[in-house]
Amino acid sequence: MILTILINGCASIRAPHENITQAKTSIRNADDAGARTHAPLLFRNAEKKLDSAKGSMQQKEYQQAKMYAERAEIDADLAQFTSRSIKAQKSVDELNESIKMLRKEIGLTETN
Repeated sequence: MILTILINGCASIRAPHENITQAKTSIRNADDAGARTHAPLLFRNAEKKLDSAKGSMQQKEYQQAKMYAERAEIDADLAQFTSRSIKAQKSVDELNESIKMLRKEIGLTETN
């Protein structure tokens, strides 16, 4: 009886194609956001986990493949948000520098 439940339980686990597709999309979005440059460790971790998910799929280890795909998606999303945050901070810094230069040109000091 227990063996039957285990076999049926394992048989109901389907290949996580959707999870892998979502992870691929998240990695592509992260790359488009510049994560390869601005968050390289997170980006590479996402790629490695996707590779692990694909390997698990080939071995028909679907539960493990799903776990790796989900983690790849999370890492890719974090890499994307990190990259966007870094880019935004650089823009803010550039704007602040421009404001500082303009103030200097018109004779305003930082305290005015």
